[in-house]
Amino acid sequence: MAAVHRPAHLTHHAAKLASAACIEKSKAIGVPMNIAIVDASLYLLHFERMPGAKLTSIDISMNKAFTAAGHRAPTSVYKENVWPGGAAFGLNNSNGGRFMYVAGGIPIVIDGEVVGAIGCSTGTPAQDTEVAQAGIDAVQEIVKKKQSQPNEIEVVAEAVPTRGIMDAPASRSPSPPPDAPVASTPGPRATALQKVFEGALSASLKAHTYSNFSTCFPTPARHCPGAIEQVWGALNGRLKEECTREFEQILEDRRVVDGLNQWEKVVDEARKRRDRAVEGEIPQRPLHTLSPEELYTAHLTPYLLKETEELQTKVHKSQQENLMVIGKINEQRAEIERLLNGLENVVKDVEGSIDAMRTSQQTGFDGLRDDVWQMEQEVAATRR
Repeated sequence: MAAVHRPAHLTHHAAKLASAACIEKSKAIGVPMNIAIVDASLYLLHFERMPGAKLTSIDISMNKAFTAAGHRAPTSVYKENVWPGGAAFGLNNSNGGRFMYVAGGIPIVIDGEVVGAIGCSTGTPAQDTEVAQAGIDAVQEIVKKKQSQPNEIEVVAEAVPTRGIMDAPASRSPSPPPDAPVASTPGPRATALQKVFEGALSASLKAHTYSNFSTCFPTPARHCPGAIEQVWGALNGRLKEECTREFEQILEDRRVVDGLNQWEKVVDEARKRRDRAVEGEIPQRPLHTLSPEELYTAHLTPYLLKETEELQTKVHKSQQENLMVIGKINEQRAEIERLLNGLENVVKDVEGSIDAMRTSQQTGFDGLRDDVWQMEQEVAATRR
């Protein structure tokens, strides 16, 4: 049997996912909420106040989560018990008045173990409970998909919708291709950062010696030093575990390893450019020194060059087509001139024929007239 049991714990990403589910449910029922999420140690992992939520309900939501996680039960179960005559009368005054008995605080239970709680406040107790339950359902849905990791509820940061940031519209101008993905394996700087953290944490834990701790509790240390030493060891272990977890969470949330690896890449490229540099050569201007007009021109130049090339191709094609049309027009003009010349010759021939016919007709008429006159003279002479 294992001597140490490592409990499951609620991650910051899981808390953000639960908060997003609560916000969605709040919008669905039309009631803005204050949403507080704590882990099993009652540490506040995430808080969200929706626009319009009551300011006086901020502490109430946190205390609901505090009570549900600390007592491992929904806050609604204490409603009648804390009233006068109830089995837990006066319990609401414990823990500095943080104990809440109004519905709206629900523990997050995974495999029978409480890993945190969600507290909601602003609406009615039924509405607060409905919104908190939506967050519980979201976490449990993630757990079903992560059965291969039973000791930790892992939720990717991309699963949580980013609010308040509008997606930028796609640019019509071409953008440079994205950089190659950066390896997530820690580089020299990321490794050095890890060593610095480990050294600082180790120094802090060493400063928290048993002698210093026992002076804070002189009576227990004198009568039961073994128990105090166990508490001191457990406290140091818990402190180390929580600090390490928070540090790793910060590295993941801020993408520190990727950023340091990109820095390594930038420094490496700078060294290569320095080694390739020729003495007397004018170095390239750093991008941050370029003016807005230069950046604008550099960004649009590839697009403008492409469009110019396509436009020149279209103009050249149009010019070729125009030359072909002009050639056809010239051929048609030559054909028209040839036809007109032929028509003029035909007209001349017709006019000549008409003149010839007119001359021949006149000559024949005069001869016929003379013949008729002669015949009349001969007839008249015969009558005499």
